Amino acid sequence: MQQQYENNKFLTAREVANEFFQGKLHYQRVLKMTREGELPAVKIGRAYVYLLSELQAWTKKKFGTPAWTGKSFKWAN
Repeated sequence: MQQQYENNKFLTAREVANEFFQGKLHYQRVLKMTREGELPAVKIGRAYVYLLSELQAWTKKKFGTPAWTGKSFKWAN
């Protein structure tokens, strides 16, 4: 039950940049991706709020399956 609670944690854009992406994305990049609709977030007033479970689902969907899955290739001999 504790794991489910932790996955429903809310994060700020700075926390997403520093904690979720482990500092590999800058805060401004997180905001840009959010404004462009790439990252799942809810806007409350002037700030965005991110649900950890939604970010985890986005990561799994975005990076869980290689782009070439289900495609056939013809190999040159």
